[in-house]
Amino acid sequence: MAEVRISGDNLLKTIISEFRNSFPYLTLRFFSKEEGKSSNETGASITTLDENQLLSTISAKNAASGAVCIQGDTTVKNFEQAFFDSFGICCQVGYVDQDTKDFASDQRFQEMPFEALNEKMGNLFSTYNDLVSLQSSILEDMEETGSEEINDEHIKSITDVCLKGLSDSERDNVLNIIQNLKNQGMF
Repeated sequence: MAEVRISGDNLLKTIISEFRNSFPYLTLRFFSKEEGKSSNETGASITTLDENQLLSTISAKNAASGAVCIQGDTTVKNFEQAFFDSFGICCQVGYVDQDTKDFASDQRFQEMPFEALNEKMGNLFSTYNDLVSLQSSILEDMEETGSEEINDEHIKSITDVCLKGLSDSERDNVLNIIQNLKNQGMF
C-alpha cells in the first residue's frame, strides 16, 4: 500500500512530488486558511503558497513536531483535516485537468480513499485519451469517405471506450442512456 509521510522539514514541492509518485493521477495544492475563505466568499481563484518553501516556515503551528501520514486507505477528507490540524495551512487534493492543465477538485472526492480515487482518475484519464484518439480516427474516416455523419461502427467504438473500466451497474446505466438516445433518434 502506498504511503507518504509529511513533516515540517519538507519543501512543499517535495511533498507534491512524493505524493504524485504514490498517487500519479492526483496532486496537491497548499494555501492559507484566509485564502480559502476569501475564495469561497468571492469565487476568486485560490492563490497557492510558494512550493519552494519549507512547510515549517509557513506553518501556522509548531510544525517541527507535526507529521501526517497518507496511506492508500486514508480518505481525502481525513487527510485534509489532519494536515490543517497539524500545520495550520490548507492542503487540497485534486487532479490536473487534461484540457486546461489547471488544478481541479470535486466535493465527491471527500469520502474516497486515496488508492480508490487514484485508480478512478487513472481510468478516467485513460478513457479521455482513448476518446481523443478515437475522435481523430473517426474524423479521418469521415473525411476519407466524404461522410458528414457518424455511422454505427463509430458509435460502437465510442461506446466501447466509454464503457471501459466501469462496474457492471455503471455499464448498464450508460447502455440504457445510449439506448434511450437511439430511441429518440439522437443516433
